Amino acid sequence: MTQIHGDQIRPYTLNTNYLVSGVVPSGSYTNANITVSGGMIIAAANGIAGSGGGQTVVYDNLSLSISSEVAITTGNKGLKQIPYNSEIMDWTIITDATGTISYSLSKVEPGEYPTFVDMISTGTAMKSSNAVINQSVNFNNWATTGFTAGEIARFGVASVVGDIREATLMMRIRSV
Repeated sequence: MTQIHGDQIRPYTLNTNYLVSGVVPSGSYTNANITVSGGMIIAAANGIAGSGGGQTVVYDNLSLSISSEVAITTGNKGLKQIPYNSEIMDWTIITDATGTISYSLSKVEPGEYPTFVDMISTGTAMKSSNAVINQSVNFNNWATTGFTAGEIARFGVASVVGDIREATLMMRIRSV
């Protein structure tokens, strides 16, 4: 069974390094606190130099969980429409057994469906080799790491070796 949980926002530690280069526009802030709403939306960004109004920055997780009574097979596993302009920041793969699993990721604008465009292309694959967890911020040679609001992401298993029966791919994205 395949489940995609992109509508749920999962909490994580907010790294202030993500709040640079204009991500939060200039504002008149007086202390070093960042106020984050229960939905992980930055409601106030105090302590950041500048003057002016704030911008809502949304952090979200796209995840694909696969569970099977037999070893996972290759192929497309699910779709998720992306609600806002965003970029992938990092990814994590967790499996129930050692082996190797590699994921594919493609996207399409609704008017172009079903002609998907490969996002990884010849780039560094989202892959876990002989480990039950692997994480990366490496997107070397990817065709793109960005989504336009409304695009549809397609997740798939590109390859699998071993008796992996449960696997989860999580990608952290942020609005741009």
